[in-house]
Amino acid sequence: MSGLSGTISQVTVGLNGFSQTWPNDVDVLLVGPSGEKVMVMSDVGGGFEVSGVNLTLSDGAAAQLPQSATLLSGSFKPTDFEFNDTFTGPAPAGPYGSQLSAFNGLTANGTWSLYVIDDGPGDQGSFAGGWSLTLTTVGGGPAAPAISDKRTSAMPRRGRAVQLRCDRSIQPSVSAAHTAAATSAAGQPLAVTAWGVFQAIRAAVTHALGRADLEGLRVAVQGLGNVGLPLCRHLAEAGATLIVTDLSEARAAEAAQAFAALAVEPEAIYGQAADVFAPCALGAVLNDRTIPHLGAGIVCGGANNQLAAARHAAALAARGILFVPDYIANAGGVIDFHQERNGDDAPDAVLGAVARIHDITRDVLERAAAAGETPLAIADQIVLGRLAAARQRASSSRQPRTV
Repeated sequence: MSGLSGTISQVTVGLNGFSQTWPNDVDVLLVGPSGEKVMVMSDVGGGFEVSGVNLTLSDGAAAQLPQSATLLSGSFKPTDFEFNDTFTGPAPAGPYGSQLSAFNGLTANGTWSLYVIDDGPGDQGSFAGGWSLTLTTVGGGPAAPAISDKRTSAMPRRGRAVQLRCDRSIQPSVSAAHTAAATSAAGQPLAVTAWGVFQAIRAAVTHALGRADLEGLRVAVQGLGNVGLPLCRHLAEAGATLIVTDLSEARAAEAAQAFAALAVEPEAIYGQAADVFAPCALGAVLNDRTIPHLGAGIVCGGANNQLAAARHAAALAARGILFVPDYIANAGGVIDFHQERNGDDAPDAVLGAVARIHDITRDVLERAAAAGETPLAIADQIVLGRLAAARQRASSSRQPRTV
């Protein structure tokens, strides 16, 4: 933008032709020439697919965008329902403002940038009509503004922010189509974690119930964040019946509607008559108080440190409950980063590597059954053995050689 006199008194943003399979995952950030940062849209529209919606965002609008209802074309206030969202480069770091009046009193001239990120897996969408910026200024003489339409190159993958400028057809994310539960490695590492948890659940069901499918099985998911929510999608697509809970009643209600799930109070999740209990929130949820009330025969989830103490692995086994060690089930994020570090981070490569969690889980469970030990004990033995072998190799490589 150049040639506009005076200072800003009002900013209006237009997002045109918005289509998205899961709008809740899309975050939109506007950055002005002086570095002011405003989150104009974040965590809105729930899981209700939209097509061709035109949104005008202005502080003077009458209402916010809905959090858990279908987005419709119209004028709305900038809306951000989750203030801890962060953007990766090239977008600037937070904190971010929530009102466009943050630009008032400043010059309009310079580069205006819009950053869009899709922080969920497997979504597809676009702003087919691009975006527009309407600036009202006060003071100074009349001048003809000039908007520079600088176009970006191919958009980055894996949940990184993409920088967009005026009047171009844009996509909030690049996601590859995959037949396996329609997932993609193009999202955040935690979304890949959900894919790994899903694979571990499949292996546990095969081992414990002797079936390769999840059709009709009841799965109780605790926590509907970056792991629990995409896990619900994979499970629902596989035909499982879901019981969900979250500290946020609104989030639980959204998941219930999106997946035809039963939403229950957080404390009620433990006693649900389910085939699988999937803890995907806080650690230490398997303890002396909760284990006696568990209604599921399998525990497999994405939360870290699910056992309050190591002895609780035996307590679960004593009740006939199969426990998949959490550091196996939730290893997808670590595998993702390993693939990226090695330069082999194409979606198919990442998904294939994470899918190996299925076979690893099944191997550990079979070894534990054969040895009469808990899966955690066997997994720990494998880890300690590999660490000892690695130390031995490192020590051998440092030994002087005789020529």
